[in-house]
Amino acid sequence: MHLDASARQRLWLQHLLFLLLFSLVIGLLAWLSVRYAVRMDWTVGGRNTLSAASQTILTRLDKSIRINA
Repeated sequence: MHLDASARQRLWLQHLLFLLLFSLVIGLLAWLSVRYAVRMDWTVGGRNTLSAASQTILTRLDKSIRINA
């Protein structure tokens, strides 16, 4: 396939624009992942979620809790 100079220039600009937009999206996703912490329990039975009673007890504690597993 033979491309003239203007077609090559348009392809190069399109490639550059794609790289710029792709980098922007990746950068925004990285920023969002650092800025907002989301924790979810996707297990069927909620095995990794504390019961309401446990959550109530933890809110009453004055010091932070550290768990080593």
